Amino acid sequence: MSTQTAQALSTLSLPSSPPPTAAQIKAAYHRALLLHHPDKARPSITTTTPPPSKRPTIDAIRTAFLTLTSPSNPNPTHPTNRPSTTAPSPPDPAAHAEPLDISEMDYDEEGRVYSYPCRCGVGGYEVREAWLETAAGEGVFEVLVGCGGCSLWRRVEFEEGES
Repeated sequence: MSTQTAQALSTLSLPSSPPPTAAQIKAAYHRALLLHHPDKARPSITTTTPPPSKRPTIDAIRTAFLTLTSPSNPNPTHPTNRPSTTAPSPPDPAAHAEPLDISEMDYDEEGRVYSYPCRCGVGGYEVREAWLETAAGEGVFEVLVGCGGCSLWRRVEFEEGES
């Protein structure tokens, strides 16, 4: 086990043996954030939390989480390095994106951006003209775009010459 992995386990207060599961890593990450974040930490009368000088920073907690969950960091605690015991991940939300024709979108000539409101009422969909040009250059005449205010996706379709 690398020093970086050992330090990450220590930062998140996780045991090294047996290697923690992805769910345990995520739970420890959230617990550490709530315990050590200055805006989230609850005042405590007991002395169970370390003094401020020994508490891990939010950056250290985030780095520890990324170290333990990054596929580019081969370590025994990473979920891809051991058999999966969890259910498969849910399907990609973009796979069920509703189609939207580019002609239905508003166009801002100055910004060279197409926009369309989302049913959530908070955000909307924006497609830059440069994205359309790039896609058309690759022979693809649709782009996938997510709403800026929720998790909905739309498949924006266009024809050659519309970009």
